[in-house]
Amino acid sequence: MKTSEDIDRLKEKIKTLEDALEKGHRSKPFKTIFSGKPSDRSDCGVSISLLSKLINSSVDGIIAADKTGRLLIFNDAASDIFGHGVEEALSALNIRDLYLEGGAYEVMAKLRSDGYGGSGKLADYLVNVVNKDGTLVPVRMNASIVFEKEIEIATIGYLRDLRSCLDAGDGLLSSLLPCEDSDSDVSLSAYLSKLGRQLHLYDQQFCVGAIKNELVTVAQVKQALRKQSEIMDKTKVHVPIGRIMIQLGIMTEAQRDAIINMYRMETRRQASHRQSQADSPSSVNSSDEQDIEEIVTLKVSDDRLEATVRIDAKNANSIVLKELLAFIEAQGIGFGLIAESEIQAFLNSGTIPSRDFAIARGTPPVSEKPPEVRFYFSTTPLGVGTTREDGSIDWKNRGRLPQARPGEVLAEITPSRPGTSGMDVFGNEIVPPTEKSALPKCGKGVALSEEGDQYMARINGMVFFSDNKLSLVEALVVEGDVGLETGHIDFDGHVEVGGSIHKGYRVNCKSLRVDDIHEAEITVAGDMVVTGGIYESTVKCKGSLQVPQIRKSQIRVGGDLVVQKEIMESTIESSGRCLIEDGTIIFSRISARDGVVAGNLGRKGSKPSILFVGIDQRAKRQIRYTKNNLELQKKELDLLSREVEDLEETLQSMDIEKTELSKTLSLHVDRIEAMENQLGMLESGSRESDAHKIRRVIDNLNSEKERIEAHFQSIENDMEKLSSRVFQKHEEIENGKKEIILLEESLAELIAHKATHQQGAVVKVSGSVYSGTTVTGPHASLTIGDDLASLVIHGTKQIDADGNERFVMQMQGLE
Repeated sequence: MKTSEDIDRLKEKIKTLEDALEKGHRSKPFKTIFSGKPSDRSDCGVSISLLSKLINSSVDGIIAADKTGRLLIFNDAASDIFGHGVEEALSALNIRDLYLEGGAYEVMAKLRSDGYGGSGKLADYLVNVVNKDGTLVPVRMNASIVFEKEIEIATIGYLRDLRSCLDAGDGLLSSLLPCEDSDSDVSLSAYLSKLGRQLHLYDQQFCVGAIKNELVTVAQVKQALRKQSEIMDKTKVHVPIGRIMIQLGIMTEAQRDAIINMYRMETRRQASHRQSQADSPSSVNSSDEQDIEEIVTLKVSDDRLEATVRIDAKNANSIVLKELLAFIEAQGIGFGLIAESEIQAFLNSGTIPSRDFAIARGTPPVSEKPPEVRFYFSTTPLGVGTTREDGSIDWKNRGRLPQARPGEVLAEITPSRPGTSGMDVFGNEIVPPTEKSALPKCGKGVALSEEGDQYMARINGMVFFSDNKLSLVEALVVEGDVGLETGHIDFDGHVEVGGSIHKGYRVNCKSLRVDDIHEAEITVAGDMVVTGGIYESTVKCKGSLQVPQIRKSQIRVGGDLVVQKEIMESTIESSGRCLIEDGTIIFSRISARDGVVAGNLGRKGSKPSILFVGIDQRAKRQIRYTKNNLELQKKELDLLSREVEDLEETLQSMDIEKTELSKTLSLHVDRIEAMENQLGMLESGSRESDAHKIRRVIDNLNSEKERIEAHFQSIENDMEKLSSRVFQKHEEIENGKKEIILLEESLAELIAHKATHQQGAVVKVSGSVYSGTTVTGPHASLTIGDDLASLVIHGTKQIDADGNERFVMQMQGLE
């Protein structure tokens, strides 16, 4: 062992005792060595040999360690507890090796606090220590810190092994528990028996162990049982008694864990005892020396709605029903257990080792049904044409635009249905997920009925539904072309153009129907129909877009893009599908979140096209924009907070100055009053010369007083303005915080929405696919090497030869 200053001091005390022994003084208790108080040679007289015998004859384990954790004392009883030899422990172990990870630090923290017997002391502390073979041993500990001249040099602990407290029979419950008070003729044993149908086996054993180890009183057990019964009556949930005692402050988590460990050890011991009594020779090599955890594997599903067990084949015959139930109870499984007859049938079957057996099933929650809206008009009047009897689409006949008059019902709300809670196998309530209400908002010309269940029209107009808002808008009709005669069009409603939109003109509206678009810039908040074509133009449409052909254009569509003939040399982004079933995509870049359906991809001699599916470019831009806006808002909020701090600091300085001026003003008033009194006496005494001097002083004081009052008033005015600015800035900060919350919620919704549309998008081609065409999904990409026909391309997961999972784009024939 390495020498240290602490060890030297301990050796010096032992030497003092040896010297005292030689002089024949009376012996002193062993604790004198570790008392931390100076001891002279005249009153110590105990030999080291005797002290060693005293330490090793103790039925309690005694361990001591210096500040580094090195063991100084380790008696025979400690060796029985920890399984290490004395010499082995003193030469090779650290105090931290005797506890679970962090356990030594937890003991030291409690020793240094005042709540466990006083500073430097730890009384009646229940803790698990680690045996040499890795098992946990419950002990009751009394410990203290050893001081030398007020300097901490060591710790010493006395450990009582609690394994002997484990009961071997079921009669312990009634034999252990006494009556509590004289005015009650019902003992706790009878009390527990009365509640026996409600108590799990785990709870019964837990109460017994807690009382026998003096961790709780009879009254506290009754208090916890009453609380458990109240919770069961209100929630139908069985909460383990140990958890309730922690919530009531009756015991700590460490004490609860130690009792549970004792309970598990008792279960193992009983199983071992039963096995040793078996008459069958085949049972000699069974699980009597194995922990039940090594024989039974318990699995709980991720949603905690199912618990399964698998029993080791070699020890299958050693498990009995009662032992398995006790093990399940000890793991906290207390709800949804199947019938004991089914479990016994499983134990008796010959298929135990070959499969997992569901021993408990929880009750899943039922989600609430949010309110729904029934619309009395088409919400996509411009999306597609009408369907003929043969199933084909009539692109020209799209039906009438929905119109409404005041008082008409546009939509009706059906009531919601509340969800029901579930219960997991641990007896914990599973609250049903709440569904956010997605009811449409009332826009221009629309209001809710008095009952709040109908959307009513308030004006004449076309019914318009976009961005989850129901509105009535008037339509703008342009008989001819959009050009020199009309100028740019910016209209908050539907626009009907009888001709074309000419080069260089802009149209901004809610929905649009037009013949042709030539080199124009179009922005539409809803749906859009083009009966001719789009040529060399830029189009942004939040709804769906239908058009016969697109050439050399940049198109962004929030819904589906429906094209009849061709897309040539264009860039397309769609948050829905790109549908060109009978047409051809030629040398274009197409991004469609929900997939592409085309007649042909490319043609002989054309450059290849690039397709992206399952990727929402619009959502990515929105997410990027929202993140930037969120960062900007946070910076502005930080600047506002700093500005408010500066303003409040200025206000504080002005208030100090105002207080000082008030004191000065008060002094001037007092001096003026005194001078005026003196002037009165001089005037009555006919001392005009002196009176004249006093009047001049009074005039000067009054002038100074007026100056101070003016300055005082100026400060008050400035403070009022500053206070108003501070109040305004605080309102701006609160609004900024609200805006940040809205942005964060919007960002979360955008990310969640984007995640739900990254799977399942495919490319379907009924005709030819020419070589060089590239198809890219969220996780993989594919370039067509040879000319092919009639195929489907989609992303999928595959397992390679090394067992690794990877994404690939897969081709298969079109059925």
